[in-house]
Amino acid sequence: MKDTAIVLEDRVQLPRLYLNWHTVKGWHADDAALEIASYVLAGSRTSRLTQALVYVGEIATSVQAYQDGKRLDGDFSIVTTARPGRGLDTLRTVVDTELARLAKDGPTARELDEARNSIEASLLRSIQQVAGKADRLNAYYYQTGNPDSFQADLDRYKAVSAADVQRVVRQYLRTSRVMVSVVPQGKLELAAKKAVIQ
Repeated sequence: MKDTAIVLEDRVQLPRLYLNWHTVKGWHADDAALEIASYVLAGSRTSRLTQALVYVGEIATSVQAYQDGKRLDGDFSIVTTARPGRGLDTLRTVVDTELARLAKDGPTARELDEARNSIEASLLRSIQQVAGKADRLNAYYYQTGNPDSFQADLDRYKAVSAADVQRVVRQYLRTSRVMVSVVPQGKLELAAKKAVIQ
């Protein structure tokens, strides 16, 4: 499988890399595992891509990863911004290395627990205010047809195993993707190059 690579020049100071994969709709059997994978990759200061790109490697200023399971379909995105003087191909190589490692070994028990706990805390925070409760009830009704899906939502994350995360990374994130490099005007050499995913 190969990348679809797009390069955009813009009035920006730092280059940014967008990696996007087609995945699954919200509440699909793999949606929760992909959300946990996104947390393992970039959900905290100690996550894999945050450490490799921002803190240890010091080649990026930021990195985000997220699964966006919508009603009819979904996508998974990794967005990272390079430090001054760094090209996006270096960032792409690190992302590919960490994805390959997660696909091969899966998350550790600690990473899995941290992801589950963070997602549960986020869900609980989202219903602390009346407006948050209304938003959550509306979202559940829109996606599932049942506004009373809070416990089912929590349960689907608790049911995700390390093997599930490993499998969805292999199945969805080690395949063809769209790669967009946004670079400063006149700096096309900073764009990421196409990669063949093994």
